[in-house]
Amino acid sequence: MMQTEKSDCLEQVSSAQNNQDLSNVYDHWSQEYDESVISFGYNPPAVINGLVGRFVPSNDANILDAGVGTGMVGELLAILGYTNLVGIDLSLGMLERAGKKQVYQDLRQMVLGEPLAFTDNEFDAVVSAGTFSANHAPPESFDEFVRIVKPQGFIIVTIRVDVASYIDAIQAQIDTLEKEGWCQLVEHSKPFKNIPLVSETATIKAFVYRVLRDS
Repeated sequence: MMQTEKSDCLEQVSSAQNNQDLSNVYDHWSQEYDESVISFGYNPPAVINGLVGRFVPSNDANILDAGVGTGMVGELLAILGYTNLVGIDLSLGMLERAGKKQVYQDLRQMVLGEPLAFTDNEFDAVVSAGTFSANHAPPESFDEFVRIVKPQGFIIVTIRVDVASYIDAIQAQIDTLEKEGWCQLVEHSKPFKNIPLVSETATIKAFVYRVLRDS
């Protein structure tokens, strides 16, 4: 895939109007996705892995990779010794590519912001790299995360912060969950560029939330 085609895919992702548009773009992009984002200097999977290593020390922990994509996060987690990995994504093409890496115990098509087909308190942690961005995962995704993560488990995510309307909506949702005693912020990074070789403006932060009580 030529560099112009890679940039076209990035533009199509940014301009997608709905989940079907997003799924179509990612299905098309899935075969070349890893090569593309590496050429962008894409760094969220490495950041997420560092935080998992700090906050989820047990290699036996049940971890959900929400917005798994091609499995870049899981590939790194497997190198660190994590073995109980589950991934979800809206794109069947991306799920197929993730499956070829043979590091996930289960991969399923699900949509963030909708009810997730998991039981309460099923996971020790939910991780998500690059999915919390405008026109991707909505703020309501966090409601399901606090439901499916065990008390004292963790939600470890990167969130796009340079789009004011999006980060404001996310923050309002999380503020509500914190006030109601569902979760607590325990760590956040400084802002950093997530695709520094192609964008000077795309900026994210990494956040770690602890789930406080049973749903």
